[in-house]
Amino acid sequence: MRQPTFELTVSADYAGARLDRLLRRLLADQSLASIFKLLRTGGVRLNGAKARGNKILAQGDRLLFFGVRPSDAPAAPPPAAVHVTFSVLFEDAHLLVLDKPAGLAVHPGTGIVTPTLIDEVRSYLGLTAPREPLAFEPAPAHRLDRDTSGVLVVAKTRRVMVALAASWAQGGSVRKGYLALVRGEMEEPRGTLAAPLPLKAERRGAAAEVRSERAVSHYRVLGSVGWASLLAVEIETGRNHQIRRHLQGVGHEVAGDRRHGDVAFNRLLHDRYGLTRLFLHAERLTLAHPVTGAHLELRAPLPEGLYAVLRRAGLSATAAGST
Repeated sequence: MRQPTFELTVSADYAGARLDRLLRRLLADQSLASIFKLLRTGGVRLNGAKARGNKILAQGDRLLFFGVRPSDAPAAPPPAAVHVTFSVLFEDAHLLVLDKPAGLAVHPGTGIVTPTLIDEVRSYLGLTAPREPLAFEPAPAHRLDRDTSGVLVVAKTRRVMVALAASWAQGGSVRKGYLALVRGEMEEPRGTLAAPLPLKAERRGAAAEVRSERAVSHYRVLGSVGWASLLAVEIETGRNHQIRRHLQGVGHEVAGDRRHGDVAFNRLLHDRYGLTRLFLHAERLTLAHPVTGAHLELRAPLPEGLYAVLRRAGLSATAAGST
């Protein structure tokens, strides 16, 4: 009988997680294809039986691994070495809600050599030990692009992360509001952008199949000077670059957007009005607290640099506070 190379008992932190997602964290040095092969060939067994990747784990479940060991935990920067650049909007034992500055990447990635928001959160919370592959650590509960500033919710426990994910997937009481400066004058003072947004092609070549996801953004014009408009945008879905892609699709690109924007518009805002970043700010987020049920309404003030751009462009800066 084969002997396992190691075994693991599922803790409360990972109760409710899918097995394949746990494996991707635990076996970070393995490719996704290798992990699925392990599952197909019985290299991972759950409570004595062959495991399926979509299995939802329960506290006390016993996992046996054959032929593989967990990846080494990456060393985390000492908290003293990481300067915290975000401000705290709300905190309790379950949640940390912060105001993320533009330019701060949330996760490590290609080309990112400076500390990330995750590093700053660890520093703020005084987490000095190296990251453990199996221990849940505070993590963002939703997306916010590197170049976007504003409200970001960090879950402190897996229970809270699972509850938030379920609540946001169902819509419910969650509302996310943004401020965006865009090119031109909107055709209507308010409206809804609901074009599905394409995902990456599933295969390469001429036969590649491109799938799309449902995406819904509602906008309201707060002010306009003809060549530019300030919008309040509320999103129902959280697709990648959703607001930026939706507005690009109707010819009203977000100012300062180097990927989906208009080059001439960006140059004008930079040279004449001093815009040095993407003009997209997560100004407001409301939700029911995942543990207490209390109604939370969290706001991040528009950064002074963006207020200055509005003043120079002749848009009422006070309109940005009226959402």
